[in-house]
Amino acid sequence: MSPKDDGEQTPNPFETPPDTLVTPPTGVPQLGSRRTTPRAATNPPSTTSPQIRVRSSGNLFEGSDHDDTNPRPPSRASTPPAGTRPKTPTVPPSRAATPPAGTRPKPTTTPPRRPSFAEPARTGSIIADDPTTMSGKYVFGEALGRGGMGEVMLAHDRQIGRDVAVKRLRTGSPTEDETSRFLREARIQARLDHPAIVPVYELSKDELGRPYFSMKRVAGRTLTQVLEVGTRQRLLRAFADVCRAIDFAHSRGIVHRDLKPANIVLGEFGEVYVLDWGVARVLEDAGFVVGDIDTMEGSAPADSTLGTPGYMAPEQLDDPDVTRAADIYSLGTLLFEILSGEPFHPAAQAIESTRSSTLSTSPAARRPDRAIAPELDALCSVMLSRKPGVRPTARWSADRIEEYLDGDRDTASRRAMANEMVWTARAAFDSGRRPEAM
Repeated sequence: MSPKDDGEQTPNPFETPPDTLVTPPTGVPQLGSRRTTPRAATNPPSTTSPQIRVRSSGNLFEGSDHDDTNPRPPSRASTPPAGTRPKTPTVPPSRAATPPAGTRPKPTTTPPRRPSFAEPARTGSIIADDPTTMSGKYVFGEALGRGGMGEVMLAHDRQIGRDVAVKRLRTGSPTEDETSRFLREARIQARLDHPAIVPVYELSKDELGRPYFSMKRVAGRTLTQVLEVGTRQRLLRAFADVCRAIDFAHSRGIVHRDLKPANIVLGEFGEVYVLDWGVARVLEDAGFVVGDIDTMEGSAPADSTLGTPGYMAPEQLDDPDVTRAADIYSLGTLLFEILSGEPFHPAAQAIESTRSSTLSTSPAARRPDRAIAPELDALCSVMLSRKPGVRPTARWSADRIEEYLDGDRDTASRRAMANEMVWTARAAFDSGRRPEAM
């Protein structure tokens, strides 16, 4: 007789004895089951929390529609059966794979590598070996020049992304007088807005309170270097540009007081720059542009001079309170060196020669072998006059140079046209066309 005949109730295979039931905390999902709701045909809906059977074997999936005796088949990524070698995944060849035999591989071009700030220093390069920074804005490179009080460094402006020149004081603890002179130079140069005067971009202080100013980076060679290789026409044109820049400064009431070949730069594309306005003098008749900048009289030590011996005017040796005529004398020494090929005052006896009243101011008299034009010789002599009142203005000097260059160009043009006409007539005569030749 079957149990069903005796009236005995058949146990529900999905029902769990009460002594082995555990109610999971509220909010914890039932593990291992693909369906959390019991089958409607077997168990009625229950309002109690889902129940999970706990077995000693650690299997937490009994009591759901997951059966231990029929485990889930392993996934495709599971471990292969024992005794079989796992398959090595194959990677399809890329488009950049080796070309078939018999074909020439296409050359690949590598873009030029941008120089890194960590690379070794090269001429004109920017490096980060120097940890000095100014508000994190500049990265410094090599030194472009050094003077008695300041130095000019090559730098890269990170905000704008361009190379600039930064001038700063060499000493770490400058005096009040040194700081005042440094700031004065920056203000004068910044207010002289002329193509031949280097523009100033920024005037500020670093973290230690030391002043600096950034300006356009000038690329080129100094007049000292070009004097050895440049033609006379090129040097005269550069000299005329310098005269124009000084005339502009004089119109603003500024006297440079240190004009020399080392402070003049000739660029690769014909540009000319007048540098180093550190000892410039502001005249009393200066206009509103620079009228608020004080002068420098009395700031130099008693045993020193403001300027460079050999290029400074005789009156500047005794009194720094000079006029515009002092710059004209300095321009005259430049013109003398351009025409004669040698300095007006020898470097070894510069001061003694400047004080001498017997020195000839004629470059043609010193170097008759150089075929110096009379008008240029006369201009140089009057610019080097020992009497400041006799010296011409910078504008008048520039006009005389340009007139000579224009006339020299006209003479060369006429000579070329004459040669062309002679050869044309000779060709016509040789070919029997006598009327055309005549």
